[in-house]
Amino acid sequence: MPNHPEDDATVELTAEQVALVDRIARSYASAVPAGWLRIVVRHECSVAEGPSGIATVQVVIVETSAGLEQRDFDAPDDVYWDESDLLKDLATASPTKAIAFVLVVERSGTHDVTVTQDGAALLAGERDQDPTREVLDHLERHREELTALLG
Repeated sequence: MPNHPEDDATVELTAEQVALVDRIARSYASAVPAGWLRIVVRHECSVAEGPSGIATVQVVIVETSAGLEQRDFDAPDDVYWDESDLLKDLATASPTKAIAFVLVVERSGTHDVTVTQDGAALLAGERDQDPTREVLDHLERHREELTALLG
């Protein structure tokens, strides 16, 4: 139905937004520990009535002498305001007024971003939802793939 878009409808980014995501990905890559293999970030942003704001879960997978480890990390400060503005702009443009922004950055220098018109489960305090668990359990869920990346 036109007034009720699919919850997981993908949002297309403009060329300017793609360039900003490229800069954000490079900034994240410079902020994580040496030996990192993959960065996974999920932002949820809502400008709707009710739970609104930005909530984030993020992890980095690091290669250590003991094997692969998943760690929390602090997001870089240099892109904070630009990233916040991007998330709010995307949410404002969404028919649902809420988006999920998932960024995966690989050590190889590539990255992938997916933006969906999604509910704001994190903002509502629901950290155990599947999309959040995908980030928080990333190493456990993708260990075979990540081990293969090591060669």
